[in-house]
Amino acid sequence: MFLKHEVKEVNGRCEAFLYLDKNVFLTCAENELNLVVKEAAKNYIKRTLPAIPIEVVRLMVGNVLYFSFAIQSEEQKIRAHKNK
Repeated sequence: MFLKHEVKEVNGRCEAFLYLDKNVFLTCAENELNLVVKEAAKNYIKRTLPAIPIEVVRLMVGNVLYFSFAIQSEEQKIRAHKNK
């Protein structure tokens, strides 16, 4: 599903740029694609970049941004839970 990835530091936070295979992009309905790709992106980051505190994921098709979303690291989730 993902051809490659890049990690960049932007304004002090780590962002992952995941490059989608165009064939996946073309074969799914948009609403289905967003859900499937978002979940796949989260799993991909956990599996391939476990030590990097990724805060933003940007999904690319070629050189074009398809969509982006924020994610919380496990450390951020623990802090948020303690502050409740």
